[in-house]
Amino acid sequence: MANRGVGVAQRLVSGWDSIHTRLVLLAVIATLPLLGLVALLAAQDLASSRRDAQMEALRVAQLQANLIDEHLEAVDSMLSAVSTEAAYRPRDDPSTGALLQAVLADLPDSYTGLFLGTSSDAPADVVALSRPIVRSDGTFMGTLTATMRLDRLPRLERRDLPEGSSMMVLDEHGRVLAHSPDYEVWIGRDLSSQEYVRQALRQHQGSEEVVSADGVTRLAAYTTATRAPWLVMVGLPSEIVLGSSRVALVRNLWVGVLALGAAVLVAWLVAGRITEPLRRLAADASALGQGDLSRRTQAERRDEVGVLARVFNQMAEDVELHVAELRTSKEREQEARLAAEAAARQIAEREQRLQELVRQLQIAQEEERRRVAYEIHDGLAQVAASAHQHLQTFADYHTPDSKAARESLQRTVELVQRTVREARRLIAGLRPTALDDFGLGTAIRLEVEALRGEGWQISYDERLGDRRLPSTLETALFRVTQEALTNIRKHAGRAPVAVTLEQQDETVRLEVRDWGRGFSVHAALERPRPGERVGLLSMQERVALLRGRCTVTSEVGSGTQVVAEVPLVSTDKS
Repeated sequence: MANRGVGVAQRLVSGWDSIHTRLVLLAVIATLPLLGLVALLAAQDLASSRRDAQMEALRVAQLQANLIDEHLEAVDSMLSAVSTEAAYRPRDDPSTGALLQAVLADLPDSYTGLFLGTSSDAPADVVALSRPIVRSDGTFMGTLTATMRLDRLPRLERRDLPEGSSMMVLDEHGRVLAHSPDYEVWIGRDLSSQEYVRQALRQHQGSEEVVSADGVTRLAAYTTATRAPWLVMVGLPSEIVLGSSRVALVRNLWVGVLALGAAVLVAWLVAGRITEPLRRLAADASALGQGDLSRRTQAERRDEVGVLARVFNQMAEDVELHVAELRTSKEREQEARLAAEAAARQIAEREQRLQELVRQLQIAQEEERRRVAYEIHDGLAQVAASAHQHLQTFADYHTPDSKAARESLQRTVELVQRTVREARRLIAGLRPTALDDFGLGTAIRLEVEALRGEGWQISYDERLGDRRLPSTLETALFRVTQEALTNIRKHAGRAPVAVTLEQQDETVRLEVRDWGRGFSVHAALERPRPGERVGLLSMQERVALLRGRCTVTSEVGSGTQVVAEVPLVSTDKS
């Protein structure tokens, strides 16, 4: 028994001293730091994903807060303009209600109501903003109130966020003003009892991981709007946002474990004599693999191990040089990419602001045209018409005795009648009543009839049906028609003209074609005559603002073709 115990002890000692056991231990020692590095990198990746998600949520919350500020400013401007117009009308006059209904019809679908009354008269499931109506003499007429649903604002949605994300707007007391999704379920709920809501109301801006009121754990970020004490909170579901990073952590750990097992298996299968220089070489290789690129091994020997050491040192130098070059290249590439992205964002933002400014200017121009036309109609035209009727009545019942007096009176009557016609022509030029009363088809038909009355050979084909088009689309296409017909009067030389207006599926198409002298479009844009380039660009800009396309095709001697195509979907949303 004693001899058997001594033999077992000797076999254990010899086993630990065997080459296989040393290779296994060396493989384990060399691979464990790599496994730890993999786990550390995976944990850092998880933490980085958490930070990125919180920053993205905060960015989205800030964007939504900016959107709400822009919308509140637009609402205030709209209420100011409408209250100014309503101040000149009696409160109970049907025209006041008609004015409010007409304005509401032209507003986006985020507006749910526009009425004379205080915000307390508004329903509980909407947000109400009010403005007093004060006449020019300082008397208070009433209060103009607009109601809206914040969840219907453009871009106030979750389609760019992960599934299960939430977005809500709270007032300063913690009451829900808007919530996406499930607007009807959450609107009006008081969340001030939730600790994360109270903390957000105190801090005004920040991010944290919270358990929402619906029981879902989310990475939440919040910020406060500028024009109103409203808190915008965006929540990203932790399980979805961090799920891939957690899976990557487990996968990397398994990869490290498998790499460790593979190293042990290879070490166990390797046979032969391992010398001290080879072990040093293995240690140096392990250090190099862990990131110490300046590590080199001893290469004094002239045998195979020395050759391997010199090859290793050369490889280490090449790797160090390549990694340095690669790191420099990546840094330059990253800087260039960030600069390009920043420039692209600035260009896009400036272009969007410019388009919005042009759209607002055109809307203001049309409103001013409509206002001036109504003032001429209600003022100068009425006075001239009344004067004409009185003069005509006077001429019928008090005919002068002398021929010269009768001729003078007749010239006065004709002059007043001409004044009436000029006033009506001026009103039609500023804002044709047919466009507002009967729609685009009838308004263009009147323009065509006017051109035909001047002796032009012109045809008109209209296939719109009974459906009225959106006001912005009708105005834009009418102005394009006016500009095209004006150019025909100036340059076509009494050539035949054809006007076509039709609806193709969800697109409205306008074509104005003449077979006149024609011109070079490129030359007109490069070297325009006075007002020529402005007219072409004005037509194209009006249509482009409605997400449409306007093309002008012309050749010298072959006439000119103007085609405008506008999708109905974009005008319904605008």
